[in-house]
Amino acid sequence: MVEKEMEDLLWNHPEKFFTERLKQFRRQPRSAVGRADLVFEDRLGRLWIVELKKGTYFGMVKNEFPSKPVELIVVANRIPPERRLACNHYDIDCCEISEKKFYDVASEVGYQFDSEKALPEPARPVSSSEASSRSARDHTYTSRSLSTLPPLDASYDRQKLEALIRTFESVVRRGIDRSLAVNLRKDLLEREIPMIRRETILQLARWCKTNNPLYWDGMEIARKISVLLFGKVLDRNELQT
Repeated sequence: MVEKEMEDLLWNHPEKFFTERLKQFRRQPRSAVGRADLVFEDRLGRLWIVELKKGTYFGMVKNEFPSKPVELIVVANRIPPERRLACNHYDIDCCEISEKKFYDVASEVGYQFDSEKALPEPARPVSSSEASSRSARDHTYTSRSLSTLPPLDASYDRQKLEALIRTFESVVRRGIDRSLAVNLRKDLLEREIPMIRRETILQLARWCKTNNPLYWDGMEIARKISVLLFGKVLDRNELQT
């Protein structure tokens, strides 16, 4: 997740993050001192500057709209106590919004994080004998329809699935890795009629077998999710992913 994506979510869905009812006023106005990320207006006509970077642009907006009361809010995933004290000294509101909250809202509204789209693994050189073996194996695979995916157990325990997804989110190390949790929630917990997408199945299968020790904690949880949903651990080789 990058700052631009946080801005997108805050700008388009302020009601998901703030108790105050805010409407869009201006996004990223510029001046000689920099730019303010987001400016909203509340029901009383006050302007609220939501700042996601270091630095304040209070004076810029105040000078442009001198008749309007202006408030400044600093938003961050975590605000250290000493920074909060400094903000309070200058009458600047602080608002901690966790990264998980952004992911939850993104899942709810169907927002996709372009910064977290998985990149294809780089190809590695193969020997002639391996290439010949792979060709024979691929020929076998092509005779099997790629649309043949394991059937979903429609009686899966939704509460258990949510608990496993939360555990998965707590053990993975990078934001991009949490995209599996987002996709599982979107497909199986937020739809009126659950339907898991092919790409979600393949993503889960990749998590069920990884040789990187950094991902082993997530792999164990992914395998439990796989057994809950399909009655078995998905085989990434069988699914060609």
